[in-house]
Amino acid sequence: MKQAIPIVRLICSALFVVSAGCGGEAMDDLRGADDAQGNGKPPDNGAVEQADAQSPEDEGADLADERPPDDKLAAQAGDEELSDGQTARQALEEEAPEDQLEAAAEPCAKFLDKNKIYRARWTYTTDDRGRAHIAQAGHLYNLRTRARTPCETTVGGWGGVGFDGSHLIAATLDGISQRYNLVPFPKIANVGPMKVFENLARDCMSTQATLNPQVDNYTVVAVYNRNNTGVIPDRIQMSMDYVTRVHNTIHRSTIRVNIPNSTSSAYMKRLSNDIRKQGRDVGCRS
Repeated sequence: MKQAIPIVRLICSALFVVSAGCGGEAMDDLRGADDAQGNGKPPDNGAVEQADAQSPEDEGADLADERPPDDKLAAQAGDEELSDGQTARQALEEEAPEDQLEAAAEPCAKFLDKNKIYRARWTYTTDDRGRAHIAQAGHLYNLRTRARTPCETTVGGWGGVGFDGSHLIAATLDGISQRYNLVPFPKIANVGPMKVFENLARDCMSTQATLNPQVDNYTVVAVYNRNNTGVIPDRIQMSMDYVTRVHNTIHRSTIRVNIPNSTSSAYMKRLSNDIRKQGRDVGCRS
């Protein structure tokens, strides 16, 4: 009825020049309807049903009442899938500082879960047989020496006499003493070229401060040949990027070594010397 009144008024205004009838009884009816509405009474032509419509403010209040608490919304948002298949929560966890990630404890078994990723500050991955395979530190910083565990002795024993339970990422570089970071490897290699490489990483980090030195992509891979179904790697590949920055110029050099499963002292000495030379060539002290 409220909408009908303006329409009638519009019609009467339009037809006023044609007929004076709208100025009489029709206009009186309009005035009566307006007076009735202003007094809160229905017009004479019958009762008008009141709609249950709410004001925008009332609707907003109801929506606010139905809105879940902020912590629930955050949880829902965290579980929503992103375009690459990740959830927002997973993305946040990956961006968290690595030293805030809890160390994952696993039994000291020959074979762990296959193709599994472990996070204990650095990232560790097993292969398709469950053997320690890849250890990686995206950026070395705030290093501490990790505590040793009996698992080192256990893993070394799998290789027999002359073998160590060797860390892929050294304990002195914050490498955890868990099975996913330990492999049986000849002691002569562990205390030879592997240790020289680890020491070089520290040397690179302590080069002249004016160069803003850092070590990135520190990666150690235990390589098992296709027909190797055991737990002793055929070789260990180590690599790292030595990065310096002067003003806006960034210089990146990669240092790498391939250490075979060998007990040849002469060969291990040669590999150690080669690592030192690579360090000197890029400007690291060693």
